[in-house]
Amino acid sequence: MTASQRMLILSAAILLVVATGLQFAPKQRAPFFTPPQPIGNIAPQAVAGWDVEERKMGDTELVRKEVKKILHYDDAFFRIYRRGNTEVGVYVAYWEPGMIDPSDAAIHSPDLCWVNAGWREQRHDYASRLEDGAGRPLKIAQFRDFSTADGVHQEVLFWHLVGGKLSGYVLGPSSRWRERQSVLWESQLNTWFGFRQREQFFIRITTNRTIAELTASPLWPEIIRSLAPTGLLEEEAKK
Repeated sequence: MTASQRMLILSAAILLVVATGLQFAPKQRAPFFTPPQPIGNIAPQAVAGWDVEERKMGDTELVRKEVKKILHYDDAFFRIYRRGNTEVGVYVAYWEPGMIDPSDAAIHSPDLCWVNAGWREQRHDYASRLEDGAGRPLKIAQFRDFSTADGVHQEVLFWHLVGGKLSGYVLGPSSRWRERQSVLWESQLNTWFGFRQREQFFIRITTNRTIAELTASPLWPEIIRSLAPTGLLEEEAKK
């Protein structure tokens, strides 16, 4: 074994010991952004030319309780913007710092939940790059194109943010470890390897048209402007 190999192994061992020790240290709560209460106030409640509908997180009170029990979120909302035959949905779930492990929050993404509910995935992109409507880039989003057997179609974008940064889990399966590595590392630094408890947001935007049509419409910058404080913009989280 060469000296450089021994040094690499020693460095990895030290890092592992430090990271393990931090898990037992008192956790520091450090939110990047605390949303309004209720969280539905974060998104436009009225947009000129669009009808707005609030959707509950399930058809019955029992279903809503089960959804909250599974997701363990502190608050969430689902809002539909409708104009003619066009529908745009905005869903946001919020967890306070320390309420859920990021890996647990990430497993309830559309590529799993929607497929299990009977939707068929037509296309996907693990690294969709979009702008906010004013030329500023957004953080990488996952894209899905879904349909049902009876012809219902939805295109979907979603993000999972931890303390204003991508969680890394939202960049696709573990087979994409090369693509996820740098984002996961940054996310770990963002939480000081678990020492800092950060808030989490899962943001999902859907449309029965296409994402290209949505991002070209005046509704897009309205939505993104309101959700930007969660960390959606590709700007460094300063806190």
